[in-house]
Amino acid sequence: MKSLTKRILLFIVATPSVGALTLFLTFGNHLILNCLMIIASVYCSMEAVRFFRARNMCGRLVLAPVLAGALPAVAYLIVIGFLPSVMLELVLIAGAIILLSREIFIQDEKYFGAILPRAAVSLAILIYPGFFFTFLIRIAKFNNAGYMLLLFFIMIFLNDAAAYLFGMLFGNRKETVTAVSPNKTKIGFAAGFGTSIAIAVLTKTALPMIFTKPYYIMVIIGAASGIACIFGDLIESALKRSASVKDSGTMIPGRGGVLDSLDSLLFAAPVFYYLVDTLLL
Repeated sequence: MKSLTKRILLFIVATPSVGALTLFLTFGNHLILNCLMIIASVYCSMEAVRFFRARNMCGRLVLAPVLAGALPAVAYLIVIGFLPSVMLELVLIAGAIILLSREIFIQDEKYFGAILPRAAVSLAILIYPGFFFTFLIRIAKFNNAGYMLLLFFIMIFLNDAAAYLFGMLFGNRKETVTAVSPNKTKIGFAAGFGTSIAIAVLTKTALPMIFTKPYYIMVIIGAASGIACIFGDLIESALKRSASVKDSGTMIPGRGGVLDSLDSLLFAAPVFYYLVDTLLL
């Protein structure tokens, strides 16, 4: 119950904060929100490095988190029109080349065995969470971006909250979804999935002048985003299980690390972005 209390308090604080960032502090294509996302990308990358270090797969990595933070920064510069859209792909490729090329400068043969795991870890960090964060930034390019961001955040946050609450109250620990996350029950995930769809439909009902497409489009967006949210949570659980760590960090009370709180967002963001871009606009 102590964890539940912390989650409730966090929700009470986070909800108005997210509303303010998405609906009112919109100058500079959501400059403040996107700056926070860029910082979060670097921090989440450092937390992700911890997983690999726990398995002795790498030493202290600095360049990979820096490049992971550069990707959402470039995405923001594209959103505001400062850079062409092709720059994101170029920076991603350049980052991969830099991370791989640095290995050729190792002179001592006793360190050759570390090249393969370090290169794999560096590329993994560049993609997750670095590249995944760019989709959170790119949502800001849409018309009515504030409402799109608010819909996305509410769908994902309430998905997570419903899954946790229903799983705790009604879930059967013997009916878990996967062994990598034994505390997450089928009824919890069903509740979270249904909540994402319900939020999408209710948003269409409340704001028909913004969300003008038919209801089934909103159901598709809610369902796909809800599934991606669940997978994002499970995948990070698998990483933590492999690393034998409980949380990615200790930054957020009741949640653990920053990556623990944003894992669902990261996997749902590309799905939401492409569905909105192709179906909703």
